[in-house]
Amino acid sequence: MTGWRSGEVRNLRWSELDLERSIATLEDTKTGASTRPLSDAAITIIKRQKPSSEYVFGDCPDYLRYQWSKLGMEKDVTPHVLRHSFASLGADLGLADSTMQD
Repeated sequence: MTGWRSGEVRNLRWSELDLERSIATLEDTKTGASTRPLSDAAITIIKRQKPSSEYVFGDCPDYLRYQWSKLGMEKDVTPHVLRHSFASLGADLGLADSTMQD
């Protein structure tokens, strides 16, 4: 829904969200602080979460790993690999970076 790194999703804090403006301002990413747009689909998923900790998706990052494992993909296919594959294919097809980002 976002193209983010899995760690960025796992570590997303409620305090980093501005759902009215459809953005997240991530305090700590691989490249430092970053403001990211949120799609309608991502916002829908976020709004379904029950605030039980400072993290949007709770204090259990293994939940995402479990959900991913249910897809039955090869072990070397990770969300990160798919993210880069999507971007490479889009670039090969001549899509604008802004289109792939959206």
